[in-house]
Parts: sequence; C-alpha cells; structure tokens
Amino acid sequence: MEIDQLIPALNRLATDLKAIFEKHPICEDTDVRDRICGVLQETLLNGDINTRLPGFFGTFSLLAELRLLRALRNFLSDPSVTAFAKSGSAEARVERIKRAFDADQVVTTDGTPMTWFLGEWV
Repeated sequence: MEIDQLIPALNRLATDLKAIFEKHPICEDTDVRDRICGVLQETLLNGDINTRLPGFFGTFSLLAELRLLRALRNFLSDPSVTAFAKSGSAEARVERIKRAFDADQVVTTDGTPMTWFLGEWV
C-alpha cells in the first residue's frame, strides 16, 4: 500500500490532536506525547493492528483523556491504517512514513505539520 492512501487519515489525526492540544495544554507534556507516539509506532511502524490504547495518557484531565482516546480510536479504525500496517516490511513502512513527514505531507487542515506538536517520532 502506498503512503498516499494513509495521508488523509494521518491528516485527520493531526487536526484532531492539534485541537485537543490547544484546548488542553497539558497534552504538550513529553509523557503524554510519548504515549501517543507509542500507539502510532506500534501500529504503523511495527505493523501491530491490535495495538492497545493506553489506559491513561497522563493528562490528569478526564476530558483530555477521552478526547485523545476518541481521536486515536477513530484513526486506528480507518481501513487505510490497517492496510498500511499490514503492507510490506517494517523498514519499508518507516521509510514511506519518514518521506511523508520530511515532505510535510502530514499536516492539519490549517497546514501545521504534525511534527510541530508531536515531534519527530519516525
């Protein structure tokens, strides 16, 4: 599967996460971001389509926790995510995602790169 099919799902996630981060600045905490990135790494890079979501992101805000869970569940339920996770080798998936991030293809609806608020996780 080509990365182009996954980009819309990544962009929706980026938009959702940015909105959550803006409403809940605690989400900018390194531990919270690491837990989000852990889900993305397990699913997209390691190819684990049964990745378990964290029971707690460390925000100490029930609303932030619920919003993060909803955003990640929506992302993980997208068929393109499953198809991408099952495609090719881990090395090939890493390379495709890295190229997309390097080219700033993974952005919010207002053009903010996902790396602006999650950092480099690929």
